[in-house]
Amino acid sequence: MNNKNKIKICHIAKNITGKEDGVFKHLLSQINLLDNDRFEHILIFPGGDVIENILDNFNVKYYVIPELNEKLSIRLFRKFYRILKQESIDIINTHSLKSYILGGLINVLLRKKIVYSYHGHFIRNEYNSIFEQKIYYILHLIVTLFNRVYALTPSMKSKELLKAETKRFSKIDFYYHGNVEVKHPKELNNDLIQKLSELRKQFLLIGYLGRLDREKNVKLAVQLFSEAKKYKENIFLLIFGSGEEDDEIKNFVLENELKNISFLGYIKNAESYMNYLDIIILTSKREGMPMVLWEAMKNGVPFLSTNVGGIPEIVESEKCGLVFDQNDFEDGLKKLLKLIDDENLRRKFGENGRKALLTKYTSDNFKNFFENYYTELVNEK
Repeated sequence: MNNKNKIKICHIAKNITGKEDGVFKHLLSQINLLDNDRFEHILIFPGGDVIENILDNFNVKYYVIPELNEKLSIRLFRKFYRILKQESIDIINTHSLKSYILGGLINVLLRKKIVYSYHGHFIRNEYNSIFEQKIYYILHLIVTLFNRVYALTPSMKSKELLKAETKRFSKIDFYYHGNVEVKHPKELNNDLIQKLSELRKQFLLIGYLGRLDREKNVKLAVQLFSEAKKYKENIFLLIFGSGEEDDEIKNFVLENELKNISFLGYIKNAESYMNYLDIIILTSKREGMPMVLWEAMKNGVPFLSTNVGGIPEIVESEKCGLVFDQNDFEDGLKKLLKLIDDENLRRKFGENGRKALLTKYTSDNFKNFFENYYTELVNEK
């Protein structure tokens, strides 16, 4: 262990922005909750003003390495090796496939404890070509030949999916994020509050909160809404978020002359406006366990989602919403209309979610899991 008698954890993350960003919210939860006298966190990432400002406010040490967005190189390896060695890291926690490969190869020399945190996909996904997948599997083989690599997943289903893809991790554990409140100033937009208040007087409000990218499949949410509107005129879709498919989805709405849809863009602290919404919709192609589910439960808002990742194991067991197969449009429409029609069902789902979050998925559970996990990992021989 390092000289300060703290467990020093270096998080390496690639695709984080600090905006519609579940991975960064997860990192902040660890930074905010874990005992500062026992644990110290360092972040290595490609850089970004939003994240840097937040980390400065939390007095968290970080290193900006723009090359993380580029191909693996000798220069990149040297930079990481120097940082990890000079900081006397106890645990390397990697939060993307590239950072896992990078950290794993460097750790052949450093011999630290290393963790891969799974956030929805590993090697086998639409972002990697067949050739890239083969290269990554070879590198994964090398990393696990020379390291005991531990994996963390945010749901039981995610654990099953990761285990089905590879048997080479020494151990895979899962946790539930749950009700973790990150303590930093939450500025509210009064104009937006006014707009939501006025809309709610006329319409039942359906909200999407998250990134606008192909993985989130937001166009499906728009299509379900537009079809539901043929049966129910008094509904309105609010889209909180931005991303690579922003223009494409807006053009789809314009070209098809779809009404009662508003794009709000990136809204800081978007979860703070959930209490103005009647239904939260999520149409992702894949997930680990989205933060928006926990936020919806906290605000007592029923959830409609594709049955991906760990979502069904919470939504169905806690009876706080409905799920449907992403390839079954008719079932998705049927369940959306059911929520729109049945105010009592919406209220019941909302109450179930809030109660479950406050009693079963607490911040204490999250804190205890990670403090015990890191402590046992460091003490393991």
